[in-house]
Amino acid sequence: MRTLAGRLFSLCATLAFTTVPARIAAQARFDHTARIDGVLRQLGGARDLTRASNDQLSQLYENLSGRGQYLYDLYALDRDLVLELAAKRDSIGRSGGILSPSAMFFLARALHEVGRTREAATAYARAGSSAPARLRAEATSWAAVLSGKGGSSWHQQVTDWRQGKPVGSVSCAVGAPTACGVLQAMVSGDVPAILRVTKEALSRTTPEYVDTLAGKTGAFTIEYSDPVLYAILGAADYFIAGRVLQGRTALDGFRAIALLRAGRPRDALAAFASANAEAPTLSVFLGEAQFATGDRAAAEQSWKRVSGMAAVNMLADSRALLANDGALAMRQYDAESRKQLRSLQAPDSAGAYLARALLRTNHPEQALQVLRVVRPLSQTASLDRVQPLVPVLAAHATYRLGFIRGEQSRYVDALTELLPVAAFSGAAPVYRMLQQVSVPAASTGDVRGF
Repeated sequence: MRTLAGRLFSLCATLAFTTVPARIAAQARFDHTARIDGVLRQLGGARDLTRASNDQLSQLYENLSGRGQYLYDLYALDRDLVLELAAKRDSIGRSGGILSPSAMFFLARALHEVGRTREAATAYARAGSSAPARLRAEATSWAAVLSGKGGSSWHQQVTDWRQGKPVGSVSCAVGAPTACGVLQAMVSGDVPAILRVTKEALSRTTPEYVDTLAGKTGAFTIEYSDPVLYAILGAADYFIAGRVLQGRTALDGFRAIALLRAGRPRDALAAFASANAEAPTLSVFLGEAQFATGDRAAAEQSWKRVSGMAAVNMLADSRALLANDGALAMRQYDAESRKQLRSLQAPDSAGAYLARALLRTNHPEQALQVLRVVRPLSQTASLDRVQPLVPVLAAHATYRLGFIRGEQSRYVDALTELLPVAAFSGAAPVYRMLQQVSVPAASTGDVRGF
């Protein structure tokens, strides 16, 4: 039987795992949520993970990490969709069409999440006078974060967490957004509580916010989501993945990766210090932690040790994430293209990392070329054959390509790409968002105004 360390090492380099315990073989190989729940049922809950066997620990770590990255990829897609939908609805309202009162707030949130802070501040100010009461208060709090006056609000604390800063106890008022409850549980370190609030959030089938509007032919709804929820849900899964391996010093390198992805780069560096970070794959993530904590020279030294196609693809993704640097991703793509991308067919090629790096740096067409090699056709994709993050990346790349080229028909193609995971944990609200921006004008007329 493969060792736990061996199985976890393969997690960093491959999209597929071939070791599937017989007792859970009936579950789809990449249905992360079902597999997490199955192991927890075997353990009688998450109160005492020290009783878990190596096989159970491996299952938990693999699936929490896999779901965490999937949620981060959903976040990136949702952020773009909210930005377009809210901008469209605001434009419709200002042009004399049917006003969606929440549009300006969600336009502000999306602008904030993509780093367009000046525009976000202006939009928050407008939302503070026009949005529904609940969202006016949220707009005021988020605007305070932008101005450096967030104080002890959960909005400031979630911002601090995502920037790797220390966070104290989190207080959530009655009716606070779901993201606040997830952050509160994570900061408390209470694993059962984190799992409970995460499960509740992932069970939603519609976005968290709805505007009901009166059209010429009857009432209709516009649905919105705050992308930060997917970001904090992804962090929560990685946080638990790190807890799963706590005390297993031989696996500190993998625990460090989880802490890094959970938004705790300084804690990750401490874990890397006791691990063998000389391996090419771990050097990628060690460098990422060093970069995130401000030591860019050390990061470059770590990254010089990276070799092999899979590790280099991972490094391309790290550089794209940290500095929007797509040079390495394009060099990798060009090199592989000369070989018709055949090398990316190998399950340990880390092709999805390369696709993500290309997508992050606004090369959606190249990302799609890579994904066509590393995944089945969307019509036949299932969680037995492909990780859920792959259809998400494919949908995002297809949507982005349509947006860049002004080709609305590609939005419908993006829906087809996302369909295999439309009912999977957390994806349904994003699917609804994509449906809303994909609706052709002819089918909605004056009702929605698209």
